[in-house]
Amino acid sequence: MRRQRLAGLLVLSLAACGTNASEPSPERGTSAARVDSHDAVSAALEPLRERERALRGHERPPWSEVSGPNPHAVREWGQGFVGLLRGTSSLVRLDAQGRELARVFVAEGAVGMDVRGGEVHVVGERSNEIVVVGLEGEQPTVERRVRVPAAKALRAVVVRPGGAGWFVADRHRGRILQLDAAGALEAQTPCAGALDVQLHERWLVANCMLEHRVAVFSDVGLEPVASMVHDGPLWALAPRTVGGTLELAVAGVEDHPLDRTGGSFGYIDSFVFHVRLSGGVLRRLGEVNVGAYGVVTPKAIAWRGGEVWVTGAGGDALARIDFAADTSVESRPAPGGLGAFAWQGDTLLAADALLDRWVRFQPDGSWALVEIEGPDGRTDDVRLGEALVFTTLMAPKASAQGRGSRFTCETCHFEGTVDGRVHYTGRADVHATTKTLRGLVGNHPHFSRALDLSTTDMIHNEFRVANAGTPQDPWFTLDAGAVPWLSTLTDASQVEPAALRRAALEFLATLTPEPNPAVLGRSSFTALERRGAERFEALCERCHQARTVADDPDTRLARPRWEAAVFGGGPVLWASDERYRTGVRPYVHAQGPRVPSLRRLWVKRPYLTQGTATDVDAVLGAVRVDAQEVHGGGDGTSLSPDDAHALAAFLELL
Repeated sequence: MRRQRLAGLLVLSLAACGTNASEPSPERGTSAARVDSHDAVSAALEPLRERERALRGHERPPWSEVSGPNPHAVREWGQGFVGLLRGTSSLVRLDAQGRELARVFVAEGAVGMDVRGGEVHVVGERSNEIVVVGLEGEQPTVERRVRVPAAKALRAVVVRPGGAGWFVADRHRGRILQLDAAGALEAQTPCAGALDVQLHERWLVANCMLEHRVAVFSDVGLEPVASMVHDGPLWALAPRTVGGTLELAVAGVEDHPLDRTGGSFGYIDSFVFHVRLSGGVLRRLGEVNVGAYGVVTPKAIAWRGGEVWVTGAGGDALARIDFAADTSVESRPAPGGLGAFAWQGDTLLAADALLDRWVRFQPDGSWALVEIEGPDGRTDDVRLGEALVFTTLMAPKASAQGRGSRFTCETCHFEGTVDGRVHYTGRADVHATTKTLRGLVGNHPHFSRALDLSTTDMIHNEFRVANAGTPQDPWFTLDAGAVPWLSTLTDASQVEPAALRRAALEFLATLTPEPNPAVLGRSSFTALERRGAERFEALCERCHQARTVADDPDTRLARPRWEAAVFGGGPVLWASDERYRTGVRPYVHAQGPRVPSLRRLWVKRPYLTQGTATDVDAVLGAVRVDAQEVHGGGDGTSLSPDDAHALAAFLELL
């Protein structure tokens, strides 16, 4: 694998500094010799199909184990910063230039922290502990670990007023928890896809990503104050108070239904919304289409003075917004992949999970990459494919004007999973939920209609759809030299069309699901779960088969092998390649939808093809065991309460 470049790579951005940037016209793609015939394209893709066949059915480690150091969060502290490395489960202390001074293991999959005085409180997505780290010495020291028995995995944490305990975001179970100082549960409230929780003065603010909802609670408990519901996912928020009134800057997708008419994606630009709490209601005061300024999939947002700063993991800009009477926006170039930032004086340090670097921005607008130590076994193809999926490289000339949008795959597939949306497909009255990108290879044909028979074909079609309505020929050569930060991922100066699709394939084959938090630290079924497995075999497995390759019945596992597969994290899909008319209408295909995979159900809500079930209990409540239309919820015999309870326990493990 190509060695990573030296830290000090410096890109000057003075030309764009301090200007009211108009919409850029990126020139990252150049037309290759156009492939005009279907046969010629198919021939060009055949080596990829052969490669895909070799990739099918192989057991691979979770993405988190191969994705490098993966910096995820950063905060100002003392004369420098503290940050979290998601890939190494570590907290690091950094100087004012972003150079590492020390690190300590904290929590598996460290993703959330709250800095309070000389302590950092950390949680991880594969841990049920709150880890308190002392910062006063040269080496950060774990002072205590507080187990949270009510949870399996945590996403964000904030210390309650007076140190009386914590509020935590439990994304796995879709809740916000209120804990006392010993970690005991005092209160909880539903929050599907709980992504973030922040405490500001007397308000607690939560991001319920799968509900497309921002919720405000009182700081003394989880008493609801107000909520704002959106038409799509919200990825980041920042609170402040003005004259004792709460205001929020919220970053997310355009508040408009996705428009698939004409075979392209419309109205899914990235926006920042200015919101105020007034009379018990969150009222929108203003909005900016930041996608037009190069900020795409914004995951980092903050108030600085009276201005909002925002950057996105999918774009190539850092923007400053003044929501005064005449809203103004200034943007400057940035590398792709930014997901968090913090200031130390006039220096801004950002976490870049795509490049596995810290990015230091100077007041003059220049930026430098700061290397992070840590294992990284990814090939250049995998790293380039990650950039194609999570940045605008796949559609480099897309426009944010009108219904057109600058977007990435992550606009609908947060961290490679789902967005909680039910999309209009552009056909009749057919809607469909988003499916996860994790574990695609081996789980084809793809989509509810099952028309893409291989992942290679799906990738090729996504290039076509992403570039529809843009001046870019989807069969293009990527000019890597036009993208300053791309030199950290590949030495190639240009990447040919088939090579781009190969990179996407290699990445998607590596983008495997994370371990199910419900099975971590366990090796066997409980009596209830074993009963659930038995009932699943009798009632469900005819369709949702225990296959490791969806279209290969020879990979189906007999029930005695299920327990080891479930607790060993094997690639069982609980799916097949067949279509069935299950009663979930209107049908996406005359023969019904393809049997969806039940693997990692907890990340996929809402459920059923049309998104008509908000949770697993709703799915099971509509099952009819002796009817042809098993999910129709009409005539027939419902599941007994005991069977529904046992099945729910088993499904939670998948």
